[in-house]
Amino acid sequence: MSQLTQHEINQHVSFPEGKGGLTKAVLRIKSGSSAEVYLHGGHVTSFVNEEGKEMMFVSSKSIFSREKSIRGGIPVIFPQFGPGPLPQHGFARTELWSVVSSAVGDNGNEVTLVLELHSSEATRKIWPHDFVLVQTITLSYNATEKSRLFQQLEVRNTGTTSFDFTTALHTYFAVSDVKQTQVVGLQNLTYFDKVKNNPAEQIQERLTFANVTDNVYYNAPNKVLIIDDNARIYISKSNLPDMVVWNGWEKGAKAMADMGDDDWVKYVCCEVAAVQNPVALEPSQTWSGSQILQFAVPDSKISSEATN
Repeated sequence: MSQLTQHEINQHVSFPEGKGGLTKAVLRIKSGSSAEVYLHGGHVTSFVNEEGKEMMFVSSKSIFSREKSIRGGIPVIFPQFGPGPLPQHGFARTELWSVVSSAVGDNGNEVTLVLELHSSEATRKIWPHDFVLVQTITLSYNATEKSRLFQQLEVRNTGTTSFDFTTALHTYFAVSDVKQTQVVGLQNLTYFDKVKNNPAEQIQERLTFANVTDNVYYNAPNKVLIIDDNARIYISKSNLPDMVVWNGWEKGAKAMADMGDDDWVKYVCCEVAAVQNPVALEPSQTWSGSQILQFAVPDSKISSEATN
């Protein structure tokens, strides 16, 4: 903890103890907006706008432990999305990230935190490659765009051999009722329905939820909107071509020890991702992808803004 004091900034960046004794970074800006990031997993668990509205969902039964991924917020998925030869969703979400820097700008209405995760003996036992992950998180506010959260993941190949990976920012968005939630911007896209185990096409303009949903949309647009009774959430992505939309529904919630039985109603995952085509990196090469999250435009602009 003492090494973190050099990165504290009065009224803007602090490192209190979070749940389960895990250290978290708390970011605050002049507008009143805030964000929380656990160093365990480099995991964003909260983004509150200037009106006090929380964008992130975290399960009521999430386990805050060094051995487990936090259920909710934004797990960083690397170097494998989903099941495969490595642990489910890789290992970045359960490793301890280090703080590189923090900074404040724009008259106190912008704060940036930079985290890193380096390959180690432990990661090489799982995946035999040398790498550095750099995560940049910027909380900002201006009168036009209001509060927004920028998150960038950078992958550096620091080894002597090439590697490939899949990745995602597995964001759990808080909604008032998933049965009344819609996702706009995915119309006419081909996707893989992981529930039915077959490809399909998104015909409807607005994706709605009536059962377990686990869809991988290939080459999704860079702007997508989530429409909820109490919020409009705007997702803008860069260099992450795919989007995964997931809700485990009632049956899925009951099957997960770290998900409350009634929590399934309260979230939808819209995960910006690179999963269809793995990213290949030669030695010394770098890749990066990012997303920007903000509470969105009025309802009258939803369709045009999502699909532009």
